[in-house]
Amino acid sequence: MLYYMAMRAWVIPAIVLVAVVMGISAITIAMQEAEAQSTLTNVGLSTGGTQIDGNLVAFIVFELFEGATDLNLDGDALDTVLHVFDSSTSTTTNVGLAASSGFQIDGNLVAFNVFEGSEGATDLNLDGDASDFVLHVFDTSTPLSPTNPTNVGLATITSLVIDGNLVAFGVRESNEGATDLNLDGDASDFVLHVFDTSTPLSPTNPTNVGLAASSAQIDGNLVAFLVSESAEGATDLNLDGDTSDTVLHVFDTSIPLSPTNPTNVGLDTDSSFQLDGNLVAFRVSESAEGATDLNLDGDTSDFVLHVFDSSTSTTTNVGLATLNFQLDGNLVAFRVFEFAEGDTDLNLDGDKIDTVLHVFDSSTSTTTNVGLAIGSDYVIDGNLVAFVVSEFFEGATDLNLDGDLFDRVAHVFDSSTSTTTNVGLDAANVQIDGNLVTFVVFESGEGDTDLNGDGDTSDFVLHVFDSSTSTTTNVGVAASNAQIDGNLVAFGVSESAEGATDLNGDGDTSDFVLHVFDSSESTTTNIGVASGNFQLDGNVVAFSVAEFAEGATDLNLDGDTSDAVLHVVVLLPLEEGATVGPGSTIGVGTTFEEGATVGSDSTIGSDTTIVEGATVGDGSTIGDNTIIGEGATVGDGSTIGDNTIIGEGATVGDGSTIGDNTTIGEGATVGSDSTIGDNTTIGDNVVVKPGAVIGSGVTIGNNVLIGKNVVILDGAVVPNDTVIPKDTTFP
Repeated sequence: MLYYMAMRAWVIPAIVLVAVVMGISAITIAMQEAEAQSTLTNVGLSTGGTQIDGNLVAFIVFELFEGATDLNLDGDALDTVLHVFDSSTSTTTNVGLAASSGFQIDGNLVAFNVFEGSEGATDLNLDGDASDFVLHVFDTSTPLSPTNPTNVGLATITSLVIDGNLVAFGVRESNEGATDLNLDGDASDFVLHVFDTSTPLSPTNPTNVGLAASSAQIDGNLVAFLVSESAEGATDLNLDGDTSDTVLHVFDTSIPLSPTNPTNVGLDTDSSFQLDGNLVAFRVSESAEGATDLNLDGDTSDFVLHVFDSSTSTTTNVGLATLNFQLDGNLVAFRVFEFAEGDTDLNLDGDKIDTVLHVFDSSTSTTTNVGLAIGSDYVIDGNLVAFVVSEFFEGATDLNLDGDLFDRVAHVFDSSTSTTTNVGLDAANVQIDGNLVTFVVFESGEGDTDLNGDGDTSDFVLHVFDSSTSTTTNVGVAASNAQIDGNLVAFGVSESAEGATDLNGDGDTSDFVLHVFDSSESTTTNIGVASGNFQLDGNVVAFSVAEFAEGATDLNLDGDTSDAVLHVVVLLPLEEGATVGPGSTIGVGTTFEEGATVGSDSTIGSDTTIVEGATVGDGSTIGDNTIIGEGATVGDGSTIGDNTIIGEGATVGDGSTIGDNTTIGEGATVGSDSTIGDNTTIGDNVVVKPGAVIGSGVTIGNNVLIGKNVVILDGAVVPNDTVIPKDTTFP
């Protein structure tokens, strides 16, 4: 399903253009009265950090960059103040508190830290000073009030995590009046707490877990975290005879604290652990476990993969040394060093220097050696693992058949069938969601092939692989930083890498311009704005726009052009019955009414309307602010300029060109390969035979017949009911 942009929140119900010269009849373009189905909003505030979840975008605003405005009313203009934009209502809430950059959003809740010194030196945790960062939670579903945001009243470090109703955070003992929160005899630790936002603040909410913690992760009712033995009174938590380890623990918030909750997993690990559902995947250092050989390779220098299942309180030693891994559901994808597995050739290429992909299925406790050498560029979602394979490390095999052995080629492993698909393209920046895998292809790595048609072979061009059909789509655009969610892929396009094309209309070709590709229709929307960092969630994209990259435009109206200003795009489906063919590019603000049809590989400009029942053929180009009237037809390979109207029932033949600010009347026919200049008016029921050339500033009355290959000079006036024979020049 194609998603397209509409800048306005309204559609004009009718446009009436009256040509007063020679009594040419009024031309009426009827359009449905319907709200615009998509929006691009300039939120109008500079931003220094953004988080998105569903319709909500949380962001911090620099007072200094908003004309030195005091947004939290503390008497200065030096703070970063939390705001929340709701794309469903196009409203922005100033939360009115100075927030640090570590804020998080989940559902209706935003958790953030407030620096007391940025709130008029207010003691927010009542410890007698004003130098702390204190946790607050804002519920966007209820109005601002003295109790919303909720001041949790505890000094925390900058990192916090939120999932559903729960917020996990560390409390600094030294910032809580030097209180010993884990009862180890000192006040120098960071102690884990969990706040349940669904119940009121109380002496037991937040819950003090009572352990010095770091690197907490939360999923559902579970919080996984590391405990430093040295910060717990030098306690040997993994029973290896020393107190220098960081040991994995898991707290189940659905049951009370007890000697067995949190669960001490009893193994040393690092901050690379991952929590998903009931499972925690983590690496164990053999040297930190009493020099134990956990993968049975004869040494004790490896990091070995383990998986803890909280539902059974059991830990599985996968028994393989790994550098990194990814957990999703029951599956763990991970890299295994051949030299760390007793110099074993795991991909059978004749050497022992590779890192080879493996997949562990915790539901069956089985490990699959995929048998291919990979680097760090791999991702897992559901049953699929997408990754790139180095030709050099696969026995110097030409995996993309381009005649060399220096590429990194995209592959997809399906754990449900234990099959691997070689996508056959040199790839990087692999992303996956469901059945779709996105990646960029380096043109020089594909035999110096020009994949985006800009005349060079130095670009990285976006591709999408659909594992359900084993088909790959070349989006045909040089892309960077792609993000995928469902059918949509958001990405930045370098103007310089697209043949020095000005994609945002600011007069230069040095920007990165936001685009969105809809894989269900193989169509691309040019948002038409230079984008910095962006985030895609569902059908919403939040992104910052540098004013200097938009022609030095003051986007937040503060009198300068040096800010990065928040914008939000909401993309919604086409009207029922409207279709756009694969390979087409749609501009900002364009509207498709019911039954409108656009063919393949066409380009539709910004703020254009394709009216009910209108058809645009393959490979055509339609300009900005143009209307293709009800039932009108534009043939294949035609070009229609800006601010032009093709009247109801009119036909423009294949390969024809219509200029800017031109009107083609109702029922008129323009033959194939004809050319009509700028600022020209063609009346109703006019017939222009193929190959005609009509200049600029021409006025042609109603019911005129213009023969084949006729030339009408600039500024000519042709009366009603005139017949101009073929192969002649008028006047």
